[in-house]
Amino acid sequence: MNFLFLTTLLILLFTLVSSSMGTSIKTTTVAYKILDDEVSSLIKAQNADEEQKYKKSKEVSNTEEDIDSRSKSRKEKMKFQFRKGCNGVNSMLNLYPLLSSDFTNAQKQELEKVFIRLLIELYQKEIEDIERLAKEILKGFYKEKDLSTIAFNTTDDRQKFFQIWNRESKSITQYVTVQEHVSMHKICMPGASKPLLTAFLGKKKVEKIRAIEKAAYYAGEKPSRVKEKEAKELLTPLQLDLSRFQYSNKSNGIKYLATGKGTIIIMGAPKSSDRK
Repeated sequence: MNFLFLTTLLILLFTLVSSSMGTSIKTTTVAYKILDDEVSSLIKAQNADEEQKYKKSKEVSNTEEDIDSRSKSRKEKMKFQFRKGCNGVNSMLNLYPLLSSDFTNAQKQELEKVFIRLLIELYQKEIEDIERLAKEILKGFYKEKDLSTIAFNTTDDRQKFFQIWNRESKSITQYVTVQEHVSMHKICMPGASKPLLTAFLGKKKVEKIRAIEKAAYYAGEKPSRVKEKEAKELLTPLQLDLSRFQYSNKSNGIKYLATGKGTIIIMGAPKSSDRK
C-alpha cells in the first residue's frame, strides 16, 4: 500500500473512533493518540525502507574488470553530466547550523551568504530582487526556526516565496533543508548540488571540481566524485570548517514527496518547538 492510501485509512479510523467515543476533549485526544501512533509507525517503516534503498544504491563493484568496462562504455556511449539535479539531503544546504550554538558567528555569517548566493543562482532570472527576498527569508527563519511558517511583511514577498516553494522543479524545498542531526550540519562536498557548490565555492573552484570529476567518470570510477584530499586543496580554512566529506542518511525522519500539483508533503518532520 502507498503512503497516501494508508494515511486516508488512518484518517478514516480517527473519524470513526472520534464519532464512537463522542466529541469530548478527552475522547478526541485518545482518538488522536491512536492516529498519531499509527502514523509514527508508518513513517518509521517507510524510513527503514529508504535506508535500505540508500545502502543498496551505495553498493558498487570496483574490480579492475568492472572499472575498465565502465570506462569503455562511458567513452563510447555516455556523456558526462556534472552534478545533475538535487538528489536528497546530501545535495542540500542545511540551515539548522544557523540555530546551533556549536557554530561560530563567522561560520553562520558564511552560511547566510551561501544561502543568499544559492537563491540568486536558482532564481535570479525570474525574481529581480531575489537577494533582498533571501535576506527576508533568513530573518523569518531566525524568528520561526522553520521555513514553512515564515510570515512576510508584504503580500508581494509572500507571493514570491510561494513562487519558489510550491513548484515541481527547482523548489526551494529541493535545495534547502533543516536537519538537526549532527552528521548533516555541514555541506557535503561530494554530494552537494551544482547550484549549492557554486554558491559555496564560486565558479572557478567549481570548474576545477568539474574537471576532476569528468576525468574520474571517463576513467570508470564510481562514484566519480571529487575525493577528500583533492577537495581540501581547493578550500579556504573557513570553507573547510563548513565542509564534510562523508554522505549521511540520518535525515531526522524527513522525506519530501512531490505531488502531481507541485505541492509538498513532509513526513515525520520535527516540530519547530522541539528543535533546540
